[in-house]
Amino acid sequence: MYRRQQLKNLAYGIACRFASRNNDIDGYWALGLLYSAADAAATHTVRFDLVSETAAPSFKYSTKVLTQFGQYLQDRLAKLDLEGYVFAATIDIEFNIEPQPNHAMCRTTWGDPFRCCVTLTDDLGRDYTGTIRGWCGKHDTTRERRSTRGYAS
Repeated sequence: MYRRQQLKNLAYGIACRFASRNNDIDGYWALGLLYSAADAAATHTVRFDLVSETAAPSFKYSTKVLTQFGQYLQDRLAKLDLEGYVFAATIDIEFNIEPQPNHAMCRTTWGDPFRCCVTLTDDLGRDYTGTIRGWCGKHDTTRERRSTRGYAS
């Protein structure tokens, strides 16, 4: 039983990693790119299914995100000796949501409020979720600087 409870910590860790400013795609913050892609698709939600390796809506960098976080999930499950326990894994991002009172007080950047929720479903059908909230603006090359970390010019 205790081992399965580690899945909740893992879900929260993946959500934090996904929303992190260090999560970039070709040098730009991944959430900003996702927000722009969602807006272009006339939606406020993005879903990544790490098991079936699908994204809705699909966009230019979907495969890159699915590969990166699918591999991260597998690596963490192996390290925690929980391989074979997870049968479904999704990352759901909602942009431009209504901020909660404590969410509004913790504003540290520009943009609109978002929620990132990671759900891991085990072999018994139980869901383990980790949710993080923050602020995110749409990708804007005139406002953002591109990271040069690990990228060839």
